[in-house]
Amino acid sequence: METEIIWINIILPILIGPFFVFIKMTYDQHIMKINDMKLKKYNELKTSIKQKLDIFYWPIYLKLLCIYQLNYLIPELKDLCGNYSATSLNIDDNISDDMYVSMMYFNDIQSCGNNYLDKYTNSKIDSEILKIKQNQYCVECKNIIEKYIYICCPNNKLGVELINFVNHINISVIVNEKGVIYHNMNNLLSLIERDLYNNQEIYNNLINNGPYKST
Repeated sequence: METEIIWINIILPILIGPFFVFIKMTYDQHIMKINDMKLKKYNELKTSIKQKLDIFYWPIYLKLLCIYQLNYLIPELKDLCGNYSATSLNIDDNISDDMYVSMMYFNDIQSCGNNYLDKYTNSKIDSEILKIKQNQYCVECKNIIEKYIYICCPNNKLGVELINFVNHINISVIVNEKGVIYHNMNNLLSLIERDLYNNQEIYNNLINNGPYKST
């Protein structure tokens, strides 16, 4: 009886204790490796998305918006502002607030009614100045595409639009360095906007959720 008590109370804990300590250490190391992999994947994805947004998507998107607005104010280019496809998106609960604001913004511009651009169309604006600025923004967009297209890793549709835009600007600049560039960039603007807000949403979720929920 005393021998059984000694085995149960003294010897077994001495033998089993290190085994459970080993199991716990092994489990903790496994969890640590998993968390390290998640953190590495998270940091790589966050850096990649942030680079796309900072270097490519936001700069070219804002410049394309300027081109779009300048086209609206240049009489011979206003017709190019009539088929910006992003405004045809259905508005439902799955559309983010940023996308909704952007859609409403362009619905106002394209309505050709009472919006903030219309008040300038009847003013005495030097059309040549607008054309020069439009040309400048087109060339700046072309330079961004040529230098950083590898960062955005475009799909086939966006890739075709980007290449067409670059080729068109290159030819236009050769033909008339200081003249207006007649280019319908509505499809390009629409695709850039969609990718921009998709990437921005991914980045926001990464920041809000952290490395152990996002990956």
